[in-house]
Amino acid sequence: MGANLTGANLFVANLTGANLFVANLIDADLLGANLTGADLTGAKLSLAHLEGANFTDANLSLTNLIGVENITHSQIKSACHWEKAIYQGYWDKETEKWIIDEKANQEHIEKIKQDKASDPQQKVDCSRWKQSS
Repeated sequence: MGANLTGANLFVANLTGANLFVANLIDADLLGANLTGADLTGAKLSLAHLEGANFTDANLSLTNLIGVENITHSQIKSACHWEKAIYQGYWDKETEKWIIDEKANQEHIEKIKQDKASDPQQKVDCSRWKQSS
């Protein structure tokens, strides 16, 4: 099985390109972590567990969240570059790669944007990720 990182302090961790499939990140503190290009779904939809994980000021640019259902819009919007994350697609068994559904992905991002109730109360500080934008 995957790593059990329940409640782990991953504050400002560099998780660029990390493969976190089947990882248990329930209540993990990912404040300010760099998740650029990280895979939070894993092969064959063995989804990471993200309930209660803190993504405040984390970088979600190109983070693969395809099929993840246990993360809230509030969690997503507390992060930086969440609009550049990947939410919609499918696993191609032949190539063993994720295929992004660009149209569905944009529609999903718009749905998150329209959910005003999930907007953070405090402005998210993304100044440290300017080069990743």
